[in-house]
Amino acid sequence: MSVLELSGVSKRFGGLQALSEVSLSVSPGEVLGLIGPNGAGKSTLVSCITGVLRIDGGTIRFQDCDIQRLPPHRRARRGIARTFQKVRLADQLTVYENVAAGLASHWFARASGWPSVFRPLSAASVAQAVNRTLERVGLGDVSGAIVKSLPFGQRHFVEIARAIVSEPNLLLLDEPATGLTEPNASASRRW
Repeated sequence: MSVLELSGVSKRFGGLQALSEVSLSVSPGEVLGLIGPNGAGKSTLVSCITGVLRIDGGTIRFQDCDIQRLPPHRRARRGIARTFQKVRLADQLTVYENVAAGLASHWFARASGWPSVFRPLSAASVAQAVNRTLERVGLGDVSGAIVKSLPFGQRHFVEIARAIVSEPNLLLLDEPATGLTEPNASASRRW
């Protein structure tokens, strides 16, 4: 069974064909990289998978369910997380608060089966998930720092932490090493 399956996915912006019949399949535990020059459609494909953009043709299936008509927050709730090519954080909030926001679509935990019954996540379970994730990405010591005060590499890791805090079934990293120094890029390999 595939976690993600795209078949003939196409996307057009006016006269520009950004994606033309893209097909791929991702199995559980598989790491797949898309390589191409600027403008090749990599970010567009990520945005189509996550529901930020609607496709013009083809199908997108996640965990054997058609998700084409689901809005981004419902796709996130099903277990799809992403980062952006340009870091998007709430600069005035702390590192902890930004990462906790990654649980917003999962603010309700599965009480018994998905997606039937929900119960609110406790403050303790949110704190545990956020603190565990911050330690995992090497940001535990800056948890209370205001994001705009951090250097770019750490800001990039905050966005990645926000994406992984919910333990998604599918993680889409758009240009994950852009702007990182070699030591920062090497550090990211540990998680």
